[in-house]
Amino acid sequence: MASVRRRKMAKSSVKKATRKLKNSSRKVNITGNPIIAKNWDHSLTLSQNYEKLGLRSKLQDPAGGKEASLEKVIAKEPLAKTPFSGDSDEEWDSDSDNSTRNAADDVVSEENIPLGEARILRDNEGNVLKIVYGKKDVGGGDESSAVVSQQETTTVKELKAFAARPVVTKVRTPSEREELWLKSLYEKHGDDYRKMFFDKKLNVMQQTEADIRKRVIKWKLRNKISD
Repeated sequence: MASVRRRKMAKSSVKKATRKLKNSSRKVNITGNPIIAKNWDHSLTLSQNYEKLGLRSKLQDPAGGKEASLEKVIAKEPLAKTPFSGDSDEEWDSDSDNSTRNAADDVVSEENIPLGEARILRDNEGNVLKIVYGKKDVGGGDESSAVVSQQETTTVKELKAFAARPVVTKVRTPSEREELWLKSLYEKHGDDYRKMFFDKKLNVMQQTEADIRKRVIKWKLRNKISD
């Protein structure tokens, strides 16, 4: 049984002071590419941003569905003839059978059936009328071709120009201490790189024989020292 103080606290209209939790949804900071960071809309999701920029968030097909585009308006046309239009039942039944058969023929067409599969058309009694073999290619090329055929956005053009820019290779310049170290190695051992490798006093950092050879050859070229 609760104490008197706790019962009074439960009946009191003054609520307990609670601490506001920290907002776990933090703002995404794009640091990978300056062009994407400039055109990133923080009010949209990652998939929506990639679609807006003309990019793909996933290389494979989406597993679990895709967000419906609200820009496309899907309107159904009304029926040209209804069962209450005054026609006889026999005419309505014959027209409905013909329309159903034509609709079935449109659905069961070669272009709508995947390659390697077939559909069997039967009548009302179950007799086989026709076998339709599919010719639709579902090898995954439609998705890639659709993406390629899309018009490139301004962001994609900027990214391509950014990737095709000439990159200047920076030549490494050795420090003054490295120059003195290579000079002391050459004056002590000449061109014997094996002895340079085993020199415990000069090769303190345990550089390999191939690395010392490469450094000494470049040092000799800079100082115009011939073999």
